[in-house]
Formats: sequence, C-alpha cells, structure tokens
Amino acid sequence: MTVNSGASAPTSAGAPERIQEGTMTTDQPRLAAEAGLLTLDDVATMTGLAPGSVRAYHTQANKARREGGVLPTDMPPPDVVVSRTPTWHPATIEAWMEARELRRREAAANGERWAQIPEERKAKE
Repeated sequence: MTVNSGASAPTSAGAPERIQEGTMTTDQPRLAAEAGLLTLDDVATMTGLAPGSVRAYHTQANKARREGGVLPTDMPPPDVVVSRTPTWHPATIEAWMEARELRRREAAANGERWAQIPEERKAKE
C-alpha cells in the first residue's frame, strides 16, 4: 500500500507495513483517512468503545504478542504503521469485533461474565 510518494519499508510475513519516517508530514490522521485506514481514535468511533479503552486493548495485545500469549479476542496488530501511528483496515477491525461478540455470546451461554479473564489467559499468566 502506498500512502505517499516516499518509499515504504519492506514487510516480513505478518508484520505491519511501515512507512519510513521523514517521508511523511506530521498529519498522520489525515494521511490515514485518505488511505482508508483507521487510527486508534477512528477505531473507537467505529466500535463505540472509549478511546482510552481502545488504546488499552492495543497496548495489552502488543504485550501479549511479545510474550506469545495472543488470543483470538485480542486487538489485531496494525495493518500499516504510518510513521509511528498504528492504523487498521476497516475489515480488520470488523473481524476483531465479530470475534469479541462471539466470545461475549459464549461467555453468556456458559454463565460467565464477559469481563472475566478467559481461562486461556489465566493459564499463561
């Protein structure tokens, strides 16, 4: 994906595309919007979650990925990093929200509270 006329760094399998710093202006939200990408604030607006919650989910998911304990309901890694701004394609966030809703339904069917930490996460802590 080309966001500007600058060069983009090559991507490895599964790693987000990174646009080299110095090739961007400081207006990442506008650039992301022009490319059809969602920033953390856009994700909050799209999902109805509080911006602070989305940032916390992103931070928690990054930590889980570093430690090898990622779950299907964790926020997905950014599709593209514009300078230092993580961004996602709308379809990526829609799939994440569907996974969260499925987990919520499963929890309700099993008499669990959605806010409880899943057993898979407890086992890894």
